[in-house]
Amino acid sequence: MVQQETEHLLEQWVREYEHDPEFIADGLAADVIEEALRLLQEGNHTQTWLAGEMGVSRAHVSRLFNAPPNLTLLSIARLGVALGVKPKIFLDSAFRCSGPRTGS
Repeated sequence: MVQQETEHLLEQWVREYEHDPEFIADGLAADVIEEALRLLQEGNHTQTWLAGEMGVSRAHVSRLFNAPPNLTLLSIARLGVALGVKPKIFLDSAFRCSGPRTGS
């Protein structure tokens, strides 16, 4: 019962914020970090290795993975190059906003 209520509240929250650019940006950053961590694990690499590949400090990589997400396109590109993958960013036309848009 509690789990169902929690899931309902989460779904309601997502619907409420699905058109909010900051909410969307946080989700995109989380997706990038999740995929980078998966690729690190898949390749049996460490964050220290990744820092060397990116030409940044270990602390910088740690901040990317642990701080509130604020990834730049350059940071995403560096992650992709270091992990040997091509980053892609696209606008999903299959998803159409049904509510009011925020912003100007």
